Amino acid sequence: CALPISTAVRKGEVKVAGRAFPPGAGLVPEAAREPLRHAFADLNLARFRTQREETMEYHQIVKLKDGSECVLRNGTEQDSKAVLDVFVLTHEQTDYLLTYPDENALSAEQEAAFLKARHESGNEITILAEVNGTVVGLAGIGAIGKQEKIRHRADLGVSVDARYWHLGIGKALLGACIACAGNAGYDQLELTVVADNRVAIALYEKAGFTEFGRNPRGFKSRKGTYQEVVSMRLEL
Repeated sequence: CALPISTAVRKGEVKVAGRAFPPGAGLVPEAAREPLRHAFADLNLARFRTQREETMEYHQIVKLKDGSECVLRNGTEQDSKAVLDVFVLTHEQTDYLLTYPDENALSAEQEAAFLKARHESGNEITILAEVNGTVVGLAGIGAIGKQEKIRHRADLGVSVDARYWHLGIGKALLGACIACAGNAGYDQLELTVVADNRVAIALYEKAGFTEFGRNPRGFKSRKGTYQEVVSMRLEL
């Protein structure tokens, strides 16, 4: 089925998957929805609601390519250890991400406070991907800034345990971020990706992202080489 991404922006229950929306619901423009229908057509159940003002709740069940199910949901303060564990793991598995595992300075308590703030936010969110109760991926959107001229912009990040690559989890997390960004009221979603990460770039392009710049020396790897970084954006 197509990804049901049109939901209310702030208050009240949101009805999705073919059910009627309440008056005043904020909708993602058709032009932004169309590429997502093709890129995320294997989603079999989605629910997105706001329970109280300035808070987003996200829950989605995804059928993976191997037939198993993956649950996407908000990260909460109770998930701090699992989030830190998968953060370290995913950053050990690839050199395409911004930081190295030993650069994470957050304790479990600090991570819990961060996740609590995200869970209570109306315009920022951390989304976990769980398979058989184990967190195997992370994604999230964050405001670029609070200043009036840039508060229409958000950035996103996605990482998945390499043991679960090529199953559709990254695609599902990306779709969740796009849905959340649109419903939080952002006009533009942005990301950066290492140019050599062609699989990720192809995924972003299928979702409608376009390139708007490159930095040939954006990253300097511990391997002693520079990595070109591509900036991409999606108008919501």
